[in-house]
This record gives sequence, structure tokens and C-alpha cells, in this order.
Amino acid sequence: VIAPKQPYYLKGYTGHCPEMKTRFGSSYSALSHKILLDPQVRHSHKLVLSDTEVGDYMLNARKETCSKVQEQTSPQERDEELDRDDMDYHDKYKFPISTGYTGHLPKTDDVLGTTRTKKAEETVPCLKERLKRQHRTRKEITKINDMRYGKREVKTIADKQLLKNEFTLPLIEVRPEYTSIIRNVFRDEQPKCTAEREAKLPYSLDGLDEEKYFIPGYAGHVPFGYSKFGETFHNASNSALKDFTFKFNKLKSTEWAPAGTLREHPALVSIPHHIYSEKHGLIPSYGGFVPGVQFRYGKTYGEVTRDAKKWQRGDLSN
Repeated sequence: VIAPKQPYYLKGYTGHCPEMKTRFGSSYSALSHKILLDPQVRHSHKLVLSDTEVGDYMLNARKETCSKVQEQTSPQERDEELDRDDMDYHDKYKFPISTGYTGHLPKTDDVLGTTRTKKAEETVPCLKERLKRQHRTRKEITKINDMRYGKREVKTIADKQLLKNEFTLPLIEVRPEYTSIIRNVFRDEQPKCTAEREAKLPYSLDGLDEEKYFIPGYAGHVPFGYSKFGETFHNASNSALKDFTFKFNKLKSTEWAPAGTLREHPALVSIPHHIYSEKHGLIPSYGGFVPGVQFRYGKTYGEVTRDAKKWQRGDLSN
């Protein structure tokens, strides 16, 4: 089992994670891992936020509750319960899938050009394999947690290898790289962060970057995505973003680039704003006045409004 890099927040964590709302393009565990280790992020003094004013009665109540739960369920019972839940979900899909089945089939929208039964044969085994990996990881995390709290004995060498981790549970100790925050540090001693953190958005990444794609489930606009079909969402979004970056850089270097001059400091010239372009037409929802548009027909609104001022110059061609 390949466990994700630690530390990270588990999927389903509803607490506060700093700057999470400004980051996207990867899974929750990968993003939270980068945030927890990013020195530019304003972290708390501790890895997990906790109430420092908790009295002894609260600590004793928590210890009693944990001891009662430990006495009620043994590690073997918890493992059996996880196995039962996992097997119940695996038995949901059985082959062959009937032709008139209208229920949910995972990831069938990404597979085109085949029947629904063939889609199920390709996608359901992948789902079951992914669920098995998640089940093994969840079972391993539960086992590590039990061994750290003394609820399970460390018997084999493999169990000792699981306990070798830089960030031990519970995550309440101060991280080594932030020990200077606790002691009294003068303002002159604080490191000055001159380099700004680069915003790693899929739009601004290089075309050869492996993370230049949208994660499955992204419901926003995908530029040039209308021309990508018959591929998975990962490959289609990657190809569409590459086309967008190429088109953007081309327009930026040609049409949007300012005209160069021989003077070191050219004078500021007021460029008038043109409503009626000679190269492009107006959008269909434009509600302003367009000269001569009522006498044109047989074309789209964008074609009719292109170079609309030619009527004022005496050009009466349609």
C-alpha cells in the first residue's frame, strides 16, 4: 500500500485549513500536505488547533471516554467491522450487468463509443481495486493509531516499520522548523520573505508540467474543452489547457503586445476606444446602436456588425 505523504488532513475533515480555498488542481490530501509544509503560510504554533484553557475535569472526562470505548471494542472487532463494510460495498455490482439497469455506474461518462454493459465491465473493476486500496490504507491507519495509543501490541517487524514516522500521532507537538515562533524573537531576527509564492494554477503552469489538468469532478469552465471528446477527463483537460496556453501566449506576443518605439521614454498617447471593430463583430446581447443593421439580413449578428461604420463611409455592400 502506498500511503500519501505525511502530514496531511484526511478526506472529510471539516475543520479549518489555512489558504485551502485558494488552492485547487489536486486532491485534498496532497493540497493539505503542501500547505502544512509551506513556510509562507501563516500556521498556528501547533499542527492541530486545540483549546489551551481546558481544565483538568475535561481531560479526565476525555480519558474516561477513551477508556470506555477501548474496553467496549477490541482491535480485532474493529478490523472485522471494516472488512464487513468493505465486502458489503464490493457486492453491490455483480456481473453481468443487465441491459435495462438504470442505476449508477462509476466513471461511465468518461468512456464513449461502447455499450453500457461494456462500460460496466471496464469501470467497475477499477472502482473495486481503488476501494480495496482505500480499505487497506484505512485499516493500516487504524492499526497505527491503535499501536501508538497502546491499544494493540507491536508484534512483527512490519508493525515496527509502520511506527517509523517523523510526525507522530496525536499531532500536537510543535514542528522543528517553527520552534523560533515560540521563543521571543526580535523583529530584526525574523527572516524576510522577499520571494512571493507563485500561484500554481492549471492555467499558468507550463505545458510540460504533470499537474496541468483539472481533477475529475471539476464543474467549472474548461477552455477549448468543446473540441475534446472520446478521452478521459484527465487527458481532455490537459490537452485543452495546453491549447489555451498556446493561444494565450500567441495573442499576448502578437495582438496584445504594445508597439515598440525607438525612444527610451515614449510620450503617453491617448488611444480612443473603438466600439465598432473592423475585424471583429459585436456580441449578440449588445443592446446599443449599430448604424445600418436594420437593412442587413441573411447573416449572423456578428457578421453583420463587423466594420459597422462602413455605412457612414458610403460603402453600401451587404
